[in-house]
Amino acid sequence: LVECKCCFAGYRITKTESCPSGHMFCRRCIRTFANGKILQNQVDIGCPDVSGCGALFHPSTLQRSLPLSSYQRWEDLLQDREIRQAGVEHLESCPFCPFKMIVDTDKVQDPLFPCQNMRGGCGKVSCRECRREDHHPRTCEEEARRVANPRVAVEEAMSEALLRKCPGCEKAIIKDTGCNHIVCTDPHCRTHFCYLCRKDITDEQYRHFHRNVCSASFYE
Repeated sequence: LVECKCCFAGYRITKTESCPSGHMFCRRCIRTFANGKILQNQVDIGCPDVSGCGALFHPSTLQRSLPLSSYQRWEDLLQDREIRQAGVEHLESCPFCPFKMIVDTDKVQDPLFPCQNMRGGCGKVSCRECRREDHHPRTCEEEARRVANPRVAVEEAMSEALLRKCPGCEKAIIKDTGCNHIVCTDPHCRTHFCYLCRKDITDEQYRHFHRNVCSASFYE
């Protein structure tokens, strides 16, 4: 058995890894130690031996010891550092994930950053100025006040849930009372649409509520 230099327990050689200087550790201790460093956004993960070795673990050692998600996070941190050190001009990053891309337009001309990290489950659109999720047409200052005031945020969320856009002219409409057959208030549009499914029903009008799922909620 091989003694782990961290927990001092004995392990089969196949369950251990070594730093470049030969200090042996079980994979569980390497995983715990490395995860702590990664949570602190540290790229350099050195040997924790009490001798003060500090030799950096090889990427293959980390790959064998870490769960896939942790190792991928470490790779993202490494890539981020290498890009910053390379001094790539006009490089911008998504505030919600590690995705980066070159944006050579100014913020006034192109105020939004569209994350293309669909595989990583992000894909969010953010404001390049304040780095919050897209809040346009509100200004950054208005968004900051909205976020700072939970009551305003709740009221706006409720309003957005009630708000509908006319499929004909995109005019914003909120229904206070009455049935779900809506007629656009713009005199130049007057499109008929369903408040529930938001479909243009100008041609079918009330017949729409007699033959689909919206029929059960005419006055909802």
